[in-house]
Amino acid sequence: VWKHEKYDRWIAADSKGRWCVQDESLVGVKDHYFLYVDDSSALLPHESSKVWQEFVDSAWKKAPSLKVQVSRDPPTTLVLTGELATHPTCLGVYSLTTRKAHGRPVWKHEKHDRWIAAD
Repeated sequence: VWKHEKYDRWIAADSKGRWCVQDESLVGVKDHYFLYVDDSSALLPHESSKVWQEFVDSAWKKAPSLKVQVSRDPPTTLVLTGELATHPTCLGVYSLTTRKAHGRPVWKHEKHDRWIAAD
């Protein structure tokens, strides 16, 4: 999951494996989004060669000029921040490992036995 640097927009996979852009409150909860690419074979959003769709005027329209660009592939560090009621040791810095889970990258917490991986 990636967060927009200014707005409440997140890139995440939906329940069908499509990459989409949605509000934080819907990530992993509801398949409702602003943009999506119907390509469950793409392990990361920038790997899809299919055309993204945008919700415009109550209908899905192709957005052929929309491309996902990355600065590094995949990110070497992920940082989880915020407040958790019961699992605060999940917060912190995770580093990219050489492991794969279901063909996707895996990150390990720098201090605890915590991992970020695809299920």
